[in-house]
This record gives sequence, structure tokens and C-alpha cells, in this order.
Amino acid sequence: MPRASIAGLRNVVVHEYSRVEPRLVLDIVEYQLADLAAALRT
Repeated sequence: MPRASIAGLRNVVVHEYSRVEPRLVLDIVEYQLADLAAALRT
């Protein structure tokens, strides 16, 4: 997940929360955060 995508998601969640799709956020938490954490550790 590129840095710009992370910032973009944050902006939508904070400023345009009516557009947030809970299924998408759940997918990110369940499947993509582990990849980000691993990348940050290296």
C-alpha cells in the first residue's frame, strides 16, 4: 500500500466519513496492514 494511498484513506475517513465503506476498511485491516508492518520492520 503506497504512502499516498494511506494518506488518502486517512483523509476520507477523517473528513468524508459518509463515503467510508466498512467492508473496505475491514479488508485493509485484515489483509493489508500485515504487509505494511512487515515493510516498516525492514
